[in-house]
Amino acid sequence: MLKRVSILLVFLLFTVVSYAQNNQSNEEQIVTFNEKIHDFGDMLLTDGPKTCTFTMTNISDSPIVIHNVVSSCGCTIPEWSKAPIPKGGKATIKVTYLNDQGHYPFNKTITVYVSSVTRPVVLRIRGDVHEKILSLKEMYTCRIGSAFALKTDEYTLGYILQGAKKYDEAVVANLSSSPITVKTEAASDALEIEITPNPIPANSTAKMRYTVNTAKGEKNWGRTAYQTSFTVNGVKQTGTITVEANINDNFDSYTKTMLAKAPLPFIEKAYYEFGQVKKGQKVESSFLLKNSGKSDLVIHKIDSDKTGTVIDNKMPIVIKAGSTASIKFRFDTSGYEGEVLNVLNLITNAPTKPNINFFISGIIL
Repeated sequence: MLKRVSILLVFLLFTVVSYAQNNQSNEEQIVTFNEKIHDFGDMLLTDGPKTCTFTMTNISDSPIVIHNVVSSCGCTIPEWSKAPIPKGGKATIKVTYLNDQGHYPFNKTITVYVSSVTRPVVLRIRGDVHEKILSLKEMYTCRIGSAFALKTDEYTLGYILQGAKKYDEAVVANLSSSPITVKTEAASDALEIEITPNPIPANSTAKMRYTVNTAKGEKNWGRTAYQTSFTVNGVKQTGTITVEANINDNFDSYTKTMLAKAPLPFIEKAYYEFGQVKKGQKVESSFLLKNSGKSDLVIHKIDSDKTGTVIDNKMPIVIKAGSTASIKFRFDTSGYEGEVLNVLNLITNAPTKPNINFFISGIIL
């Protein structure tokens, strides 16, 4: 009955373990890049292949080498420097997007394996391919007022370590015949927005850099949404944008001694199948979480994949070394039908398992 869900559970469990084992990286002590994301912007199918070059600098005290570079798609061809890179030296990674995938937005990853860097470095290229030339109004359909426009009002930054910051960029537009000055009013100090150029020229575009700095504002954990509103030429506009991040604990400063004494979470049964229930029925259950480590295990937050989920435990949950806690949950099935998989994500202070997933599955009639 739940064969497909069970297969997915096995895959997700493997994925969670893989992520936990590779959570830390020494990249910032070894290399820097001129950019990690290259946005080709709006382009036409008839433009043909597009090429950009990433420049990497060796900031360590020893020579390094790029072992391999792997793209996420055959439509993206990387070329890179094969020779050893001395201290202070530079290497280039040339990436060509063949532009043969049709008139769609694209977002491709390029994974770079560098000696002495404990985790692969991920670069990205992206753009939006069109069949014909479009006007600004046709491309930038998400309006903030009448003049200021974007392609979307939702942005995501992925995982960020506590105390660190991460940014990305998007293109925004001025749809009016006069320059506009845009200012932001973020709901949290952690969200920083910078628009360049500003004022934005008439009938033109600008870059919007959005940054989440977890060292500022209220301390958050797990899936966190930050919002900002805008003023244009001093007048507050209707509409907001949301920037989402997933905030994890930061173990970069941990010594070997601290790692040896760290907590270690263990869930004996990481899933709950509720079988068949009628739509609107509330599913209630619990699971046991043991701390097999040598210091207190802290569950900072528990995020749910589905709305209508309530965790009855008060956060944060602290579990002493060698002890076990019962995590109680309720899932309201009112908004769902058919085969359902609900994932609970536990954000922990365990270096080897900063994220643990618990799976709730069943069929809603």
